[in-house]
Amino acid sequence: PQGAVLPGASVTATQSGRGAVRTVSVDAQGAYRISGLSPGTYTIRVELSGFREFVGQSIELGRTPVTVDVVLE
Repeated sequence: PQGAVLPGASVTATQSGRGAVRTVSVDAQGAYRISGLSPGTYTIRVELSGFREFVGQSIELGRTPVTVDVVLE
């Protein structure tokens, strides 16, 4: 909540209906990129020990990049 960067947080994208899953880690600058995802509807889950997980549901991905900013509590 204070805006600190949380390197090492795990970011998982799960495609609704197909079950395709891809997981990456947040880098030292607080950024992450999940490449190679097919267009569709996804659930994004961000986890780091000591913080409450973030779950974003029904996130629509198309052919252009999408930014999902996350704050962990």
